[in-house]
Amino acid sequence: MGGFNPNNYGYRVGLMLMVFALCSSSSFCSLTRLTDKVHVRVFNSLSSNHKLDIHCKSKDNDLGLHTLSYKHEFSWHFHVNIWGSTLFWCKMGWRDNRGVYVNGSFNIYDYNKDKYKCGDIPNQSGPVSHVCGWYVHKDGLYLFDPYNPGMSPELTYNWPPHPQQGIQNRTTGEKELGN
Repeated sequence: MGGFNPNNYGYRVGLMLMVFALCSSSSFCSLTRLTDKVHVRVFNSLSSNHKLDIHCKSKDNDLGLHTLSYKHEFSWHFHVNIWGSTLFWCKMGWRDNRGVYVNGSFNIYDYNKDKYKCGDIPNQSGPVSHVCGWYVHKDGLYLFDPYNPGMSPELTYNWPPHPQQGIQNRTTGEKELGN
């Protein structure tokens, strides 16, 4: 006679049904998140003579270092994970008029925080698609919905203070953002 066998087909089907039932009735995990697609767009809105260095990543994806000219954008898209813990952060920096390199690291998409702040893409058939737009200004980063012109951009992050601004590296042409 057979005892408990986790390799048994019936056991695996029962376990899958139990996980499905728990996930579909819980906020801990949701199968609808598997189809949610998010677009993130970051715009250099500093000024015409300021380039923006940007290096974005998640736990699983490194999107590389990019330098954006004024009014240019860096964008990417991804699917939200089933646990709702998707997080992307970006290190950004730019050189001010005094030659000081202003930089910081920011959570650019956090599912738990941004799922209701980012707009839905209109006329989208199929899976839900969301878009988070960011304007990078000299005073900080502004979150906005590119598909809702009535929504004012919201100052979400200020640049971190630099206590020794006059002493920082003033060389130009180097990428100053590391890992």
